[in-house]
Amino acid sequence: QPMQPMQPMQPMQPMQPLQPLQPMQPMQPYDLNMYYDLSIAMQYGGMVPPPQPVPMMVSPMLAAPMMAPQSAMTPPPHQYPATPITTSMAAELPPHSTRFVAGHTALASKHGLAHHEGKLVALATDKRGSRVLQNRLAHMSEAQLVSACEELRPHLLSLAKHSAANYVVSALVSLPSAHAALIGALRGHVAELLKHPQGSRVVQAALVELPLPAATTMVAELQGCVAHCALDTHGSWGICAAYKRTHAPFILAEVIGSLHHLAVHQHGCRVVQRTLGEAAAAGAGVAEAAEALLNGDVAALATDSYGNYVVQITLRHANPSESVRLVGALLPHLLHLASSKHGSNVAEAMLSRATHQQLLQARAAVFADLLTLRQLMAHPFGNYVLQAMLRRLGPNERVSALRTIETNSADDNFGRAIIAQFVAAGATAA
Repeated sequence: QPMQPMQPMQPMQPMQPLQPLQPMQPMQPYDLNMYYDLSIAMQYGGMVPPPQPVPMMVSPMLAAPMMAPQSAMTPPPHQYPATPITTSMAAELPPHSTRFVAGHTALASKHGLAHHEGKLVALATDKRGSRVLQNRLAHMSEAQLVSACEELRPHLLSLAKHSAANYVVSALVSLPSAHAALIGALRGHVAELLKHPQGSRVVQAALVELPLPAATTMVAELQGCVAHCALDTHGSWGICAAYKRTHAPFILAEVIGSLHHLAVHQHGCRVVQRTLGEAAAAGAGVAEAAEALLNGDVAALATDSYGNYVVQITLRHANPSESVRLVGALLPHLLHLASSKHGSNVAEAMLSRATHQQLLQARAAVFADLLTLRQLMAHPFGNYVLQAMLRRLGPNERVSALRTIETNSADDNFGRAIIAQFVAAGATAA
């Protein structure tokens, strides 16, 4: 088809002139500091600073007033004399600010402790109220604190298990005036609370803050159920705290009595490690734990994902005679341990405590067969065990071993890396 002629373009409409900018309206002189967070409102017991005139400044770029920086117009709240929030003051604010201040006024009134006598339990179980109550406990007079404890006393056990109120109970244990009420409330329920998500936190706080005789009396309730609590997520931390505070002999005895069972459990392993470490630091030693390991399958425990840590800590804290026996029990399994992810850690710890004679036995087991040596050099865990042994050998024995390693180095093993480690450390002779 023949092309149609193009239509002539319409003439452009003239642009409308821009409207002049309206000057900015100056802000009303009310104090922005009136709506602040609840923590500051409570600091003044539901009081806010009085309204202050807002300083204004003029921008050279805009012929209109603008607000001064916050730092220039609002000094810190403590510089103002406190005045109560009133309806007339709130009326001076814009609608959104009025609602904000009204809400904070209601909260401040709600959490004003002076007006909540007889309602502290409800306050403690409220998420915000719990925080306010915790902060105010430290600032109460002795008479107020005694009154609050008397009001809370019948409910302390249930509050210790509450998701919000348990923090209030934990805060009370740091106040000597509240100790008698807390001891009475927790008596007979320590084992029960220790396995509770919130109760365990309260018991641990009590063990730290209460006088030692009171803490020892509390811990005595755990006798006969240490192992059961140690297998619980929350109870395991409580047992650790109980032994650290009191060094109660029955805790160590019950842990060692169930050593092999606890050592292979995620939470029980933690209890064994913390308890043995604390016992060694206190001078009690780990002789009974070493004996318990020797009476069981210590080699199997050494390759367990949790049990290996128990074997390591026992080796670390054992006295020379105990470590000789432990190393002697593990030495025949050296090559098996060296090729295990968890056992290789035990093998390194074992070599660090081995006597010279035991080190020579380990060297003979590794270097007697070159195929075994090459396998160890190529293993991602075994090569570290080999390095741990080399560090303990005497200078002449180390040089001889390094020459053998150099001879058997290849691209598919860590031989050259091992040589480089000791050459960099100056461990070889010319």
